[in-house]
Amino acid sequence: MGNYTLITVSLENIKQDQDEVVFSFDSLSQLLEEVRQKNKSHQKFYWVSLVDPTQDDLSLLDQTYELHPVIREDFEKHNPIPKFVSYRDYSYVLAHRVFYRFEEQNCENRCVSLIFNQKLIITLHQHHLKRTFDLVRERLLTEKELLGRLGVEYILFQILMSLVEDYRPIVSSWEAELEELEEMIFKGSLEPVTEKILKFKKLVLVMKRYLIPQRAIYQQIFEHCCLGQSEQHSVIFLKNVVDEMNSTLDDFESLGNQASSVFEVYAANLSIELNKSSHSLNQVMQRLSIMTAIFLPLSFIVGVYGMNIEGIPELKWSGFYFLLWGVMISIVCILLFVFKKLKWY
Repeated sequence: MGNYTLITVSLENIKQDQDEVVFSFDSLSQLLEEVRQKNKSHQKFYWVSLVDPTQDDLSLLDQTYELHPVIREDFEKHNPIPKFVSYRDYSYVLAHRVFYRFEEQNCENRCVSLIFNQKLIITLHQHHLKRTFDLVRERLLTEKELLGRLGVEYILFQILMSLVEDYRPIVSSWEAELEELEEMIFKGSLEPVTEKILKFKKLVLVMKRYLIPQRAIYQQIFEHCCLGQSEQHSVIFLKNVVDEMNSTLDDFESLGNQASSVFEVYAANLSIELNKSSHSLNQVMQRLSIMTAIFLPLSFIVGVYGMNIEGIPELKWSGFYFLLWGVMISIVCILLFVFKKLKWY
């Protein structure tokens, strides 16, 4: 059998609230039947949290509340599409907590099924989310006054809010990683970061694809979920869930913009380095061109008078050797003067 955590709250005397763990399948069956039979004036409400529910657990819920077959199918097949549906005796929410493995670039969608009415809320989830639900349970036990006044709606609010708040430390961690990457680029490091930046951009797209439909479901819960409490605080609390989800989506949007900004900085630095390299290469090519321009006429002269052909009259002139050197030196000086005027060096 699955593990059952039962929180019992009495509206008559908050100080005598009980917190107990139920392991017996028969006890769970009896509890569900009692709650189902109680009239609206019954002064207690319950939260039953089923971790890794078995087929027997799900069958018991089917028998007691005549659950729609879709509920069981959603949980067993880990339906990635969030839902909110109101039936005659209960409402049903299928929510998710998305875990994104950054290095592997894949998502794991963990389902949470919530079945609730005025007196009872039943949550079904896998053990992966135990930490989240333990945190909700601790909050409820330290806020018994609100719990007593708002009942099941407050439990619903805390669960949904915790599922959204779980994203905060993750987003902060990713933002810090991007800032470190940006700082590294500003310091002049040109390590290949394109792949990392593209991972961040993919992360934002994937998370938004999962969270935007869930925000729509939370909005539906806020607009249509009414469990009969006279207090208006529950409406404000559920609105806070919607606002928190909007804030989370804005955080992911900012993360995407930050990734784009880091990429632009990286591209700008890379462009500057390429321009420096190109400028250095141009300077080298310019110097080589100057050398070529100087030695080309000299090579021509040396080539003409270096031919072993008889009959070249200049070769018999007295002092022609020194004259030739003077001509070549003059050519070099003239070319250097011209290149200096052109600011080639």
